[in-house]
Amino acid sequence: YGHMGLECDLTKISDTDTETFRAAIADHKADRNLLHTGDFFRVRTVDPALIGAAIVSTDQQQARLIMAQTDRPRSVVSPAIRVPGLDAETLYRVTIAPLSGTLAKANRLFSNPLIDGDLQLPGSVLATVGLQLPAFYAQSGLSVRLESV
Repeated sequence: YGHMGLECDLTKISDTDTETFRAAIADHKADRNLLHTGDFFRVRTVDPALIGAAIVSTDQQQARLIMAQTDRPRSVVSPAIRVPGLDAETLYRVTIAPLSGTLAKANRLFSNPLIDGDLQLPGSVLATVGLQLPAFYAQSGLSVRLESV
C-alpha cells in the first residue's frame, strides 16, 4: 500500500497535471514513514462502490484515511465512515486535501465542517460514530489527515 508510481508519459502531460503530480509526490514523501510503518485497516462501508483504507501510526498520534468512489454512489449523502485504530481519548484535528473541481461542485450546497475548516473530534467518536464525508461522484476520491491535537 505504501508505494507510489505514475503510469504515464511525463513528457506528454499538461502543466496543470505536472503540478498535481508534484503535490501528490510531495504529500507521499511527507507521509512515507507513516505509510510504511503504520497499522493498516480496510475501511468498509454500506456502499460497495465506496472503498477505503486507513493507516494509523503505531503511537496513534496520526492517521491517513483514503476513500474512493469506484462507481455511482448509492445515495447523494455519503455514509459516515468509522476510523479504526485511533486512541479513544486523543483529540484529533481532521482535515482533507483540497477538493478537486468536481468534488467541490458536488458539495457546493452542503455545509460540512470537514470542508469548512478546522474539525476536531476525539478518537472515540471517530471510531464509533464516524466521519461524515463530502458527497462523491463516481471515479473520485479524497484523502483525510488526522493529527493529534
